[in-house]
Order: sequence, then C-alpha cells, then structure tokens
Amino acid sequence: MGFHHFGADSAPTLLLVHGADTTWERSFSRAIPLLSRHFHVVAYGMSGFDSTEDTTFRNARAEAERIIGFIDSELDGMLTCLYAHSLGCQTATYVAHHERVLTTILDGAVYANTGSFTPAMARLEEPLARFLASDTLRKIASFTGLPVLSGGVSDAIYLGASRQSYRNTAWSNLAWSADLHTLEPRPQARVHLWWGERERRAVRPTQRLMTRIFPSLQSKEFRGFSHGDLCARHPELLTQEITVVARSHTESGPQDQSAQVDHSPGR
Repeated sequence: MGFHHFGADSAPTLLLVHGADTTWERSFSRAIPLLSRHFHVVAYGMSGFDSTEDTTFRNARAEAERIIGFIDSELDGMLTCLYAHSLGCQTATYVAHHERVLTTILDGAVYANTGSFTPAMARLEEPLARFLASDTLRKIASFTGLPVLSGGVSDAIYLGASRQSYRNTAWSNLAWSADLHTLEPRPQARVHLWWGERERRAVRPTQRLMTRIFPSLQSKEFRGFSHGDLCARHPELLTQEITVVARSHTESGPQDQSAQVDHSPGR
C-alpha cells in the first residue's frame, strides 16, 4: 500500500516520511490526528518497513522516485508540504531537488558518511535494531535513567523488515552523504532544516552542504531536544510548527524567495 491517507481530501496535502528501522505508525500515530485537522495527511511507509507490503528497502533515491510518482499521479504534480525525519530526510532531499514540493521540512538530517566502515555498519544494522527493541535496553534505560534511552526508542523499532532492508539503510546513508557534495543547486526550492540542540554537531555538516544545494535554506534548532524528540514526544508542537511553515509558504505563493535563514532556538 505504501501511502496511508487521513483527513479531508480537500485540505492541503502533507506527506510524512519516517526514519530508519521504524514505521509510519510508530513515528506519527500521535501526531496524525492533530495534523489531519489542518491537512490531508499522507503517511508514507518506506519500502521494507510497511507491514502492508512485501517489499525491500533499496535506497533513498528509489523511495524518492516512488514518492515523485505518487505526487505526479495522485496530486497533479504538486505537494503542499513534505515533513521527513532522520533517514526520511534523505528521501525528502531528492524529492525537494525535483521541485515537486512547495515546502520541505527536514528534521534531524544527520550527516552519516561512514566511509570504509559502511560494510561493517550494514552488517550491524539489524542486530542493533534488535538490541534497541529488546528488554535489555529497557532495563538499561530504567537503571540508568538516561533520557536518550528512555524516550520510547524501543517502542519505535520495527523488526518486521528483511535483513537486506536493514543493511541497505547503511549503504543509503553513504550514498546520500556523497550526493550532498554533488547535487546541483536549486535556488527556488523551499527547504527547512530542523534539529534538536543535542544533535547539533551531527546535523551541522548537513546544514553546510544543504545551504549549497538549497540557497534559501531556513534552519531552526529546538532547545533541549535530542534526535527524534519533536517527532516522537511533542506531537502538539510538531503540528504547530509544521502548520506555521506550510501556511506561510502557501500564502506567499510558490515563486516568493524572501525567507531568511533563522537560527533562533525553538521552544
């Protein structure tokens, strides 16, 4: 199935793209009821990570091609807003580069060029996912009280994907990191880069490279947040932030490029 619809068809369309080793339900189930008050929400299930399909995740480019095909065939070639988290930011980068989206929001686009370590990372991806979903991690989180481990990480992990799907996420990280150096600039693309304060160092390389590709890039840091906090723990704030950004660009029209880079912290 891949594309899961919520809210009124007549509302502006918002496409949600989840991150690695999880699903659209586990990522967006709390936010969708709120977002669907303002948007026709389409939650995209990555190939290999959607229980309604028998597919394999190959790479972010392949997922982008699938989304672009959906936009062209189902949305008359234009999407109001695309929000992507973590690994989903890779796919969203390619979609935004094709200029099929009025507004693109990349949340937690961590630069993950693992270079020569990629084969090892690929082999470890599935065991790591199983560890993150295990009772062992829950016990560690309970014992240590570490916020990164106790923030619902275990509940977000999906273990129904094939071994190849897990491994391919690591190779997709490498390919996307390399493409950030070579993609041609798209001055008219409206792209917002968001990150949590605690993941700043991991996202800053992405910001530098994204600014070359998307010269009108607007950035925002959410004070006190870690990777995935906005998406997983704060559905009300996520809804508010997406709505403000989407509406501002919808009202100003697709050709306006007056937005300035904003480095102010979030709430």
